[in-house]
Amino acid sequence: MSAFKTLQEWLCVAEDVLKQEFPSWHLLACFDVFHLSEHGQKTDVKRSLEKLGKAFRVSDAGLKEQYQKLLPIALSMHKQGGLPNRDAWKEAYARTRPRNASQGKYYAPDLFEVLAAYMAWTSSSSGVEQQFSKVKRSPVELSSSAADTDRRMAIVMGEGSKSDACRAAIVEAAQNVYCDLLRSGVARTRQCKRFDAGTHRAGRQGSHAQWNRDRKQALDEAVSQCSTPLRRPRQELPESLEKERDFQKEKERKRKAEAFNDGLLLEDEATDDVKRLAARVIQENRQKDAQRAKACAKYKQKAKLACRKKPRQWALKDLEGPAWFSKKFSNHARAEAEERLQNVGITDFTEASWRL
Repeated sequence: MSAFKTLQEWLCVAEDVLKQEFPSWHLLACFDVFHLSEHGQKTDVKRSLEKLGKAFRVSDAGLKEQYQKLLPIALSMHKQGGLPNRDAWKEAYARTRPRNASQGKYYAPDLFEVLAAYMAWTSSSSGVEQQFSKVKRSPVELSSSAADTDRRMAIVMGEGSKSDACRAAIVEAAQNVYCDLLRSGVARTRQCKRFDAGTHRAGRQGSHAQWNRDRKQALDEAVSQCSTPLRRPRQELPESLEKERDFQKEKERKRKAEAFNDGLLLEDEATDDVKRLAARVIQENRQKDAQRAKACAKYKQKAKLACRKKPRQWALKDLEGPAWFSKKFSNHARAEAEERLQNVGITDFTEASWRL
């Protein structure tokens, strides 16, 4: 029971983490309406199109109408032509694009704006992140190379393992492994004899359909005799998991507040709590911007003072007296120096030795 309880606790936290990492209300999730292989499984197509229209500042009604017109053509390209999602939508738009930019049955300016974003936007995979780390650790990146050298090196490191020759070698090796592990006498010889080899078995009584009927009847009788156990109540999570779950929920609130400030949430998604947090985030950002602007102005002022040549009077102004003269000064040199110091307001002089 303790193992089951621990698994249940971790499952609750894992579900909360997945909800925050892959939120259903996020703008990127709305692009699922263009996934032709999953057409019919997504029930909130209308809401997704509304959010996309709001995000890209196009007509909501026009986007829905144009989407419904081009959807059958894109589905046909995907199923019959075997094209992937992006290529199917691209081909559907290219075939229905009118010669005149503002005429035609399939004129779709609103859908074009959203499709352009769908073609350009994509979520990164673990391979992309690994590619960044490989380039970062490469000797070329650690040296002071040119930007074009870094670009070519990244292409070589990212695409070198995807050449046709390498892919053919991998496929051939996979075929050999499959043949070696294939459970048949043609592919490999049996290493040991079956433990039940030569055992006489009784023939099957009745047909296969009758066997299925008897099995179903026995199962129904067993189910009718036992009662369904009650659902276990939700267990309280340990303190560490409670902190993690609260952290994930707070992160979701902040992400929703950012989305609301960017104008990417629908009316029913923007709750009062989200609006209050969004207003607080705006106020905090304004304060931080003011602090950064003040620090930048101070830094520029210091840099300007450091770069500009100062007169001697500026260097001697408001110095803490008295002015110390060495005994090696001649009378003429000291009289001249005292006169210059008096011009800037220093009148106290001394020859006493100071201990630092």
